[in-house]
Amino acid sequence: MTNKIIEKIPLHKAILQAMDGRRNTWLCEKTGIDAPQISRILNGLKPTSSQLEKINTVLNTDFTIDK
Repeated sequence: MTNKIIEKIPLHKAILQAMDGRRNTWLCEKTGIDAPQISRILNGLKPTSSQLEKINTVLNTDFTIDK
């Protein structure tokens, strides 16, 4: 059995990784979230639960917001 060290990375960095090189405009078009708000989220602003749900759906992820 191997032990994996799981690093906790900030949500915005995890979203960027999941985008896998796609542009912000792609995420904007797919989620319906306006471009300035996507930019703010990708720079560290915590998304609302509905925004995160849309992002999770588009990126096929299961990100959560820490309380």
